[in-house]
Amino acid sequence: RTMKELSHEDHCALHLASICQPSIDEQLKSQTGRMVNYAELPGALVDDIFPNHFGIPVAEVERQNIEEVCTHYSKGKRDKKWNEKGDSDKKEKMASEAVKEASRVFLAPSYEWLEKENRKFSSGS
Repeated sequence: RTMKELSHEDHCALHLASICQPSIDEQLKSQTGRMVNYAELPGALVDDIFPNHFGIPVAEVERQNIEEVCTHYSKGKRDKKWNEKGDSDKKEKMASEAVKEASRVFLAPSYEWLEKENRKFSSGS
């Protein structure tokens, strides 16, 4: 398909994939980064990234501070607390079939690669 033939949903998914691609390219080149699923935060930071990737020990008080900071919703109003469950399920249910299909076609390959890279570390291999 040409760019003119793409739907708005396709354009959006393609744009998101283009944002992911530099991370993938850099990881393939350097092999020094860590791919982390947002849903695993902040646990992945304090349990793995800080101590194992950066060599920074995390004491209990630091863990509590990080977890407290992470309860503040970055996209919300100043005092809004982050909902640990998030709203991904709700957003997915609201997505049209066109959005889902565009995501499968353009975004799924990037997401699957990033998840595979993440599992290399989270599974200990």
